[in-house]
Order: sequence, then structure tokens, then C-alpha cells
Amino acid sequence: MALSGILAFPVLTLLGAMADPLIPLLYGPMWTGTVPILTGLAFVGYLRVVNNPNGLVTQARGQVMQEAACQATFMGLTALFAFAGTAFGIQGVVVGIGMASFIFLVMMTRLALSIAGLQLRQWLRALRTAVVSSTVMGSVVWVCKSILSAHMSGVSLLITVSFLGLAVYALSVRLLLTTEERQTLERLSTNLPRRIRNLVRLCMGSVPACPPESAGRIHLLTDK
Repeated sequence: MALSGILAFPVLTLLGAMADPLIPLLYGPMWTGTVPILTGLAFVGYLRVVNNPNGLVTQARGQVMQEAACQATFMGLTALFAFAGTAFGIQGVVVGIGMASFIFLVMMTRLALSIAGLQLRQWLRALRTAVVSSTVMGSVVWVCKSILSAHMSGVSLLITVSFLGLAVYALSVRLLLTTEERQTLERLSTNLPRRIRNLVRLCMGSVPACPPESAGRIHLLTDK
């Protein structure tokens, strides 16, 4: 869950914080009214990302029927809250979907924790790095966007603010990563292309690994 949050939260943060320059750039100024919708759905995305590992736990332990009951409840709540939200327009529907997603997250988290024998504070601790780093990143993005919007617009504003936000996020993650999270990321990075793998390790504060051929030459010289 910690790894999912670390990888997905910065993307959702950028979508929510940069929706106002992104939507007109992609679809034109006539779609500016959908900016609050994208911001709201980005928040729903946080809930879905955090909830996905709960489903993996229930399925791995064979509790499929209990998960199906939670899914059915979620579908009913989504239909109910979305219908109630139509009284407030499309934004009300988004809020209704968010409320249903939050309740579904609570139900699935209780189920997964009971199955895995974990406590809530352990679950919350796993989200610390992603939540704190995303909060710092979001604050920096909002401030930079407010300052630079008077001097930039369109693609230049989007690229500049996104780059600054991701740089701040990478620095924050580097400072907050626990030993277990760092080891997990290093293991997963071995399956990535070398350039991307070195970039991930650089963000984590690890020394980029030398290419296999270089390692072979080093061992050969050591033997000689």
C-alpha cells in the first residue's frame, strides 16, 4: 500500500492542482467548467489507490464473498449518493461518488485488517510517506502556480510547475522513506530499464548500480 501511494499520489496531486491550466489546454476554454470535476475525481483517486491492496488481502485469504458483500454495498451507496447529488448538479454527483468511495474504503480496511491481523496504526503508518510528500508537493504547486500564472500560461506554466512539484515530491520522499520502503523500491527497480532504475535510485538516495559489463570487469581486475 505504501508503494502504491508513493507511485500514484504525485500524479493525482498534479491532476487535482493543475486542472485549471490542463483542461483548457487539452479540450479548449469551453471545458473550463469541468475543472472542479477533475479536482474532485482526483481526490476519489486517492481513496481507490489506497483501497486496492485491501482487495488483494481479502482475495489472497479466500474471503471473496465478504469482499463481494462490500462491493455490492458500494454499488448501492454510489447509486444512492449520486442520485441525491444530482440536486446540486454534476459536482454534487462527484461528491456523492466520493462519499460512497470513502465508506467503501472504511469497510474494506476493517475487513483486510481483521484478516491480516494488523492494527489501524500500522495501516496509517504505511501511508505516511505518500501523504506527507503529496501534501508538501500540493502546497508548492499551488504557490508556484499562483506566482507564475501572471508570467506564464498554457504549456509553459504546466511544465514548469509540474517539474517543480515533482522535484519537491522526490526530495520529500527521499527524506521520509523508511528502510523497508527503500528496500522494496530497490528490489522492484531491478526490473526496470537501467536509466529509469538509476533515476529511481537517485531519488531514493541510493548509488546508481554499475552496468553488468562494468561489474564483470571489476571482478576480473580484482581476481587478477
